[in-house]
Amino acid sequence: MIGKMKYDKFGLILVTHSSLSKSYLEALELILDINKSEIDAVSFEAGEEIDKFEGKLVELINNKYKSKNLIMLLDILGGTPANIAAKFLSPSVKLITGINLPLVLEIAIMRENNIQLNDINIDEIIKNSQKGLICINDLLPN
Repeated sequence: MIGKMKYDKFGLILVTHSSLSKSYLEALELILDINKSEIDAVSFEAGEEIDKFEGKLVELINNKYKSKNLIMLLDILGGTPANIAAKFLSPSVKLITGINLPLVLEIAIMRENNIQLNDINIDEIIKNSQKGLICINDLLPN
C-alpha cells in the first residue's frame, strides 16, 4: 500500500509594529477559519525595549520553529521588527516586508495546503499582493 507522504507545514510569523500583526491574525481566522494557534503574531509595542522585543522573537523561534522552515511577514523594511527578524535570515527562513492582507492570505493558504517552502515562488506572491493595491476611483466611469 502506498501511503501519502506527510510534510510538516512551514512556520508563519507575522512581525509588526503595535498590534497590526495580531489584527492580521484575527482577519485570517475570520476569512479562512484558520486556527490562530498555528500561526504566530509578534508585536513591537510602543515604549517596549528593543531587547525585550528581540527576546520574545528569539524565544518563540527557539521553542517552536528551530528546526522548521519559516516565513516571517514584516511591516516595514528598516523598521525595528524587520531589523530584529533579519538576524534569523537563512535559507530556511524567508523574510518578506510590506505585509498586507492579500499577502497574508496567500501565504496562509499555501501553508494550509501543505505547499513546501522550497516550492513557493516568493517573487510571484509579492507581485500578486501588489496587485491588490488599487485606487477604486480609477475603476469607476467618469
